[in-house]
Amino acid sequence: MNSVVVVESPAKAKTIEGYLGDSYSVIASFGHVRDMEDKDGAVVPGSWSDIKWSLNNKGEQQVKEILSLLKKAEHLILATDPDREGEAIAWHIYELLNEKGAIQDIKVSRAVFNSITKSSVLEAIDNLRAINQDQVEAYLARRVLDYIVGFNISPLLWRRLPGAKSAGRVQSVALKLICERENEREAFEPQEYWTIQTDFLKNQEKVSSQIQFVDGIKLKKFDISNENNANELADRAKDSVFSISEINKKPVKRNPKPPFITSTLQQEAARKLRLSADQTMRTAQALYEQALITYMRTDSPVMSKEGIEQCRRVIEDKFGSKFLPSEQRVYKSKSKQAQEAHEAIRPTDISRLPKENGLSGDERKLYELIWNRSVSSQMQSADVTQTEIMISSQKKDLIFKATGSQIVFKGFLEVYEEGKDDNEITSETRLPASLELDDNLEVSSVMPEQHFTKAPPRFTEASLIKELEEKGIGRPSTYASIMNSIKKREYASLENKQFKPANKGRVVVSFLDSYFLDYFKYDFTADMEESLDKIAKGELLWTNLLDNFWEGFEPSISSVLELSNRDVLEKLNNALKERLFPKGNTCPNCSAELTLKNSPKFGPFIGCTKFDETGCDYKSPPFLTLEEVDAHAKAKESIGIYPESGKDIFLKPSRGGGLYLETQDSKDEVIRQTISNETAENITLESALLWITLPRDIGLHPDTNEMMQAGYARGPFVRVKREGKETYQYANLPNEEDIFSIGMNRAVELLAGKGVAKEEAKEIGLDPTSKVPVFLKQGRFGAYIETDELIRKTVPKDMSLEEVTLEWAVSNLPIITYHPEDSRAVGIRRQRTRSKGWKAFVVHAGVKKELPKDIKVKDVDEEIALSLLD
Repeated sequence: MNSVVVVESPAKAKTIEGYLGDSYSVIASFGHVRDMEDKDGAVVPGSWSDIKWSLNNKGEQQVKEILSLLKKAEHLILATDPDREGEAIAWHIYELLNEKGAIQDIKVSRAVFNSITKSSVLEAIDNLRAINQDQVEAYLARRVLDYIVGFNISPLLWRRLPGAKSAGRVQSVALKLICERENEREAFEPQEYWTIQTDFLKNQEKVSSQIQFVDGIKLKKFDISNENNANELADRAKDSVFSISEINKKPVKRNPKPPFITSTLQQEAARKLRLSADQTMRTAQALYEQALITYMRTDSPVMSKEGIEQCRRVIEDKFGSKFLPSEQRVYKSKSKQAQEAHEAIRPTDISRLPKENGLSGDERKLYELIWNRSVSSQMQSADVTQTEIMISSQKKDLIFKATGSQIVFKGFLEVYEEGKDDNEITSETRLPASLELDDNLEVSSVMPEQHFTKAPPRFTEASLIKELEEKGIGRPSTYASIMNSIKKREYASLENKQFKPANKGRVVVSFLDSYFLDYFKYDFTADMEESLDKIAKGELLWTNLLDNFWEGFEPSISSVLELSNRDVLEKLNNALKERLFPKGNTCPNCSAELTLKNSPKFGPFIGCTKFDETGCDYKSPPFLTLEEVDAHAKAKESIGIYPESGKDIFLKPSRGGGLYLETQDSKDEVIRQTISNETAENITLESALLWITLPRDIGLHPDTNEMMQAGYARGPFVRVKREGKETYQYANLPNEEDIFSIGMNRAVELLAGKGVAKEEAKEIGLDPTSKVPVFLKQGRFGAYIETDELIRKTVPKDMSLEEVTLEWAVSNLPIITYHPEDSRAVGIRRQRTRSKGWKAFVVHAGVKKELPKDIKVKDVDEEIALSLLD
C-alpha cells in the first residue's frame, strides 16, 4: 500500500523518510497551512463553527504537493506534532483535502510519536488512530476566545488610549503580574536591621557564627535595630570568653529533581545558560528534529520505562552501582492542570553522551543540561551531615550559632545540581572537624553589619514562567509566545534580564482592571485553561464554553464603547491616584490640578489641566518616585549661568516625559542635553556644566584615528566615528559615572566588543548549505548577522553577542531557500530608498530584485523568489 506521511518540518521529513520503506512518501506541511483571518468578522458570535480561515501561500503550495502525491496513494498518515497544535494542523489538512474531494477513496490516519527515533516512528505507524476531535475543539475554543477578546478589546484601547497596541487574553494577565510586582516594589519601605558576625579561632582554624541569644532571649530579625545596639553587643562579645556549649549533627538526604518539563527546562536554561524562553524552545526544537531529545512541549515529569532503563544502565556503567538506587524513581506532576499527554524531556538515547553528538553552541549546552538532569533524576540521593554548634559566653548571656554542611556521599550531585540559588552545600559551609564540646574558642573578630530589607525582585523570564505555571495560567506551548508578546508590544522591557513595565503597559493594565476585571483575574484565566482541558478530554462542549463567555463579555464591551476618552482618563486618574501623584496632584508651575493625559506618540504622561486656558505646559512621566517628582518640579528653573555665553541653564521636561538641560552658546545656538531622572534629582550648576558639554572627548582610537567620545542619550554610551563615514559605532557604558571617568584603554576595549570597523566583523562559521561565511557585525542600530553580503538579521537587544551561534544565525536569517544552480542563499532584504521609503527585495549572490507591490513579504516562498530572480 502506497502511503503519504505528512509531518511539520522538512528536517523531520528527511529523517522519517529514511526510517520508512519505499512505499512511503514523506512531505512537510511547514507548520500551519491556514489560520483564522486576521480581520473583523472572522468569527460571528453564536455561529462558532463558521470560522473564516485563510490559506497561506506556503500552505497552498504544500497542499498542492500533497494532492499530487495522493493521486498514487491509498493511505494518508497525518504525523504532525503530538500536541493540540499538531492535532489542529492535522485537522486543517484533512478539512482542506476533504473540501477538494481528494480523500474520498483514501484511508486517513493519525500517527503520534514522542521522539523522532526509528523505534518511536515505527511504533506509531503500527498504532495509528483517528484525529482526536476533542483536542481539535479545544484548539478551536482557544483560538476563538483569543480572537473575540483581542478583536473587541484592542480597538477599545486604540480609541480610548491612543498609542496602546493591543490586549491578549493570557498575555495581559502576565503583564498584570509584572505591573503588580512593580507596584509592590514602589510601595516597599526598607526596614533597617543589624547582624553581628563573630569569627572564633580553634588551632588557627576559623569558625564563623551569628549571634542568636542575648540575656536568655532568642533574637528576632529586627531586634538589633540600630548601630548603637549593634555596637553595644559587639563590645560585650569582645570582652567575653567563649566555649562550645552544644554540638548537634543531623544526617540529611537530598533527593534529585525530576526530569525536565517545558517550564522547568525554560527556567533552568535561563539560570544556567542565560537563554530566553524563546531561545530555549528554538534550540530544543532543533534537538528534537535531529532525533536527539523527546518532544519538548510537555507538562509531565514521568519518564518512559525505556528512558528509565537507559538511565539506570548509564549510571551503573559510568558511575558505579553505589550511585544506582535499588528501585526506579517515579515522579508525579505537582500541577493540578497538568495534562501529562507526553513523557518528560529526555535524550532519546541516553547512552549517547553530550560530547559524542557533534553538537556545538547552544545546542550542545542545552543537550548536556537535559542529559544531566535526566540521568541525575534516577540516581541515589546525596547524603549530607548538617552540623549546628552553639558557642556560649562564660556568663551564658551571649550565645552564637555556627552551622555547616558536609557531603558524605555525593549521589546525584556527581552529575547535576539545580539552579544558581542552591548553594547550601559548598566547601565554605564546612566546620573544622576538630571541634569538640566545651572547647574554648578565641574571639578573632566581631563585625556588626547593617542590612535593609529588600523589595521583592522584578520577574525574570524564568520566575514569571514559574509564577504563571503555579497559578495555572498558560500551557507549555504558550509560555515562550507570552514572553515575546509582552516585549514585542513594548508593554515591558528586559533590564538586567528582569521585566520592567513600561508606562503604557501599566496604564493598559489599569484600563483592563477598571472595565474588564472579571475577565483578567488570575483565577478566571486559570479556570478558562481548565475548561479548555476539559474540552480536550471530551468533558465539555466547546460551543457551550464560548456561549457562556460571550453572554457576559459582550455587555462589558458595549458599555465601554459608550464612554468618552475623558471618561476613561478620569476613571484611570482615580484608580491610579496614589501612584500617579505621590505628592498630591497640584501643578508645581501654576498650582492647578495635574491629571493623567495620553499622547498617541509618546504614551501616557502627567500634565496640567490648565494647559488650554493658560498654556501651562508642565509635564512629567507617570509613576514617579517622590524624589523624581521633586526633580521634575524643578523644570524650567534656572540652575545657573553658562560661562561661555552668560545665558541661563534650564532643566526642562521633554515631550516624552523625560528631562533635559537647555542653554545657548555665544552664537545664540540652542544646546540641549538629555539627562536621567536620577541625576536631575540632585542637579547643581557644577554637574550641569559637565552634562551640558557632552559628549566628552576621550582620545583618538589607535586603529581608526577617529575621536572616541562618551555621552548620554537613552543611557550612557561611548562612541567612535566609523572610518571614512559620518555614522558612529556605539557601545553601552554600565554607569553614568563612567561618562566622565572612562579612559582610552577601557573605551577601546568596549568598542572592540562591538566591532569598530567593517574588517573587524567576526566570522561565526559557514552556512552548512551554501558554504558561505556567516558574520556577526555592528551597524548603526546595533549588532546584526549577515551572509552573502545582503542577507541580514538584527540581533535582539536582550541577547548577548556570546549567545549568537552559527545554529541561531542560520535559523534566524531571512533565508527563503537555496538557489538550485549554485546552492547560495536566497533571502529577503528590507531597505530604505531615497525616493520610495522602505522597500523589500529578494536577494541572491549580491543581486537584488524589488518585490512587487501586490506581494507581501510574508507570502514570499521559494517559487516566487526564484521566479523574480529569473
